[in-house]
Amino acid sequence: MKSKKIIINSTLNVNPRLKEDTQRLTKEWIDKRIDIFYDYTLKSLKAQTNQNFTCYLRYDDTTEAFVLDALDKHEKLPDNVKFIQTTKYDEQLAKELKNYEFAYFIRLDSDDMYHKTYVQQMFDYNPQKTTVALINRNGFIYDSINKQVAKCYCKAVTFYTFIYKVKDYLQGNVFNADSTDVDNEQYIALRVPHEFITKRNYLWHTHSANTVTKFENWFTFTTERTDNPYIVNEILKDFIGIPEK
Repeated sequence: MKSKKIIINSTLNVNPRLKEDTQRLTKEWIDKRIDIFYDYTLKSLKAQTNQNFTCYLRYDDTTEAFVLDALDKHEKLPDNVKFIQTTKYDEQLAKELKNYEFAYFIRLDSDDMYHKTYVQQMFDYNPQKTTVALINRNGFIYDSINKQVAKCYCKAVTFYTFIYKVKDYLQGNVFNADSTDVDNEQYIALRVPHEFITKRNYLWHTHSANTVTKFENWFTFTTERTDNPYIVNEILKDFIGIPEK
């Protein structure tokens, strides 16, 4: 049996707390967000120094035609990056995990980025036996409209990894009954036994198609904000492998 399976868990337009936000179900919103995914998040996934992972991006079943149409306008996805209907996710995941002892579930929004070494870090990291969550509070925040970047400390928890024994996970022994409810899941990560990773591992992305992520928020503390093109591009290279155009 193999030891560790890395799953990068993301959602495109699924969030049970935003049922009234029907904009997420529209073709225009989906087209825009998939463009952003290709320009940033996918580049971060492809830049990972260790490609031994699977990234699942769940979408609302009713929007499949819009999602597939948007994807058809772009290059073919790598084999380890998959858009999937929410209702098909659990069955597909069970097939993928069955030959592994542990599963690491890395949470990532479909417009954000991890440091290009993050997957390798998860393979190399040796948590305490009781630890079930690895939390990244230190990172960067990036404004792709104004081409600015700042160091960021996240008072809430947005970038984290859950560790499960596959046997327990497949039997339904989970910390988060609904992993699409990321607003609740981040607090679960702090309540279960956890460790903090000090490396600046995330690039939180603020852009024209999101409303929550900003430089000034109650849950962000930022320093060293800059629009110096050299500094911005040097940071971007660590997350997407190439500088911003």
